[in-house]
Amino acid sequence: MKGILKFDLPEERCDFTIASRAMDWALAVWNLDIALGHKLKHGEDHPDFLQGIQWARDILADIMHDHGIALQDIE
Repeated sequence: MKGILKFDLPEERCDFTIASRAMDWALAVWNLDIALGHKLKHGEDHPDFLQGIQWARDILADIMHDHGIALQDIE
């Protein structure tokens, strides 16, 4: 099975760029989540710092859920 996306360029250049760079975006978010998780595990011991990092991870997860995407989709 093949999937083909077609765009009318230059009118749909923005849509084309988003579609063609989707994996780069996904990996950037993946790496952000990993970096935040690493800070939680190995970062400062200050409770406010750790709470802020966990907040950021939770917000990221909520936003992704609202858009119907998950980091597990790219494993």
